[in-house]
Amino acid sequence: MVLGFFNIGNSELLIILARSLGKSVNSFKRGLKDVEDELNTPEPPATPPKSLPTRIETPAATPVEREKTPQG
Repeated sequence: MVLGFFNIGNSELLIILARSLGKSVNSFKRGLKDVEDELNTPEPPATPPKSLPTRIETPAATPVEREKTPQG
């Protein structure tokens, strides 16, 4: 019944469709294998950074700056 839709007389179309389906299945299987390999491969432990960035301190307000601010 399915072959009736593809017109049995046109075998070239069936060959193209079968080849395309085979390539799709192989690509899907390859993708699954890649994912399985990635999940089964242990990851190396994370290494801490060699040096931590230094913290830049902002200078405290001077007495002159404190006088300039309005008090509410």
